[in-house]
Amino acid sequence: MKQTSPTLPVLREELLKMRELDQAMQQDPKVNPLRPGRDTRIKDTYKKHNVRLRAILKQYGWPGEIMVGKDGSEAFWLLVQHGDADRDLQHKALAALEQAVAYGQATRPNLAYLADRVLVNSKKKQRF
Repeated sequence: MKQTSPTLPVLREELLKMRELDQAMQQDPKVNPLRPGRDTRIKDTYKKHNVRLRAILKQYGWPGEIMVGKDGSEAFWLLVQHGDADRDLQHKALAALEQAVAYGQATRPNLAYLADRVLVNSKKKQRF
């Protein structure tokens, strides 16, 4: 199957940059878990990301593979996964992800991971 260009390449790039920052914060020795202020820096970044993710979700629904490419959709999923401070965002994203999976615009494994994340954050038993 021929890979097509995403319909929203600017949004794709934004999501990839957000994912890059997310991952750098997780792996950067300067953000080592033993260093003071780590939690504050990560929480502040996640809070900013959550605001943007919520706006994207409201405007577009789940940014699927046609819209932002497979890597852009995966980046959105990862960022939502890490958005534990905003459980409402995760619930809304889960509903949108279910639709995206039904239309072949996102992956079932990501749906399973997010579904379990939402359940655990709600003090419920994991499904998958």
